[in-house]
Amino acid sequence: MKTFDFVVIGAGIAGASAACELAPHGRVALLEREDTPGYHTTGRSAALFTATYGNAVIRGLTVGSRAFFDSPPDGFTEHPLLTPRGAIFIGREDQRRALDEGLADSKALTPSVEPLDQKDILARVPVLDPAYVAGGVHEPECMDMDVHAIHQGFLKLGRSRGVALATNAEVTSLSHKAGAWWVTTQAGVFAAPVVINAAGAGGRIEWVEWDGTPKWSFDYGVSAVAPDNLNRLQHHDVEVLPNGNILMIAWEYKTSAEAIQAGRDPANLGTEL
Repeated sequence: MKTFDFVVIGAGIAGASAACELAPHGRVALLEREDTPGYHTTGRSAALFTATYGNAVIRGLTVGSRAFFDSPPDGFTEHPLLTPRGAIFIGREDQRRALDEGLADSKALTPSVEPLDQKDILARVPVLDPAYVAGGVHEPECMDMDVHAIHQGFLKLGRSRGVALATNAEVTSLSHKAGAWWVTTQAGVFAAPVVINAAGAGGRIEWVEWDGTPKWSFDYGVSAVAPDNLNRLQHHDVEVLPNGNILMIAWEYKTSAEAIQAGRDPANLGTEL
């Protein structure tokens, strides 16, 4: 058994950054299920830096993080972490109030945000349907984020601060005894008084009020309440339908044999899906 002050589960962008920032405060173990960090969600992420997304807390955190991305620590990266993109958010006539409120809220943190009328928007994006577009908001300081560079930067900085990375270390059990959490993995047992779960697997959608109060939640995939749902996972987007039902994108694990039976071309498949 190896003992630490912190054990971080999951070496994607969340786990790598958490481990890196915890390292000055104690010994940190960073556990990754796969043979390479960032194999799943982080490795497929195309991220956008936008100060107009989310509630006031999220927007404030975004604006507060800008200085780090503009001037990361020495040796963190050899390339810019942010590159200019710009973004336009459009709305219908019945969404004009929401556009105006969003503009006012965003402008308080990002003064460069500006309103656009229908003519301005169609001049910039002529493929849009004029019947759908009533107005919009332009965020000129919206940026593309180099997820790979950010992720590798935190891993590299974490190593320099003493973070112990263990790959092929899938967690098989977690128990608390003698004042510490015992994290049993395929790479051994790691013990620490504090465990941070930054693992990417999930599958939970939640409705949370603006004040942070949970309204309801639903699990479809691996989670704390459904750890055995390894053959299915909610994937990214959800949509609340007019009748109150919720449409959810999800995937289900299928073997190659099942995929072929369903009509997939065998030449395009590996041994498993």
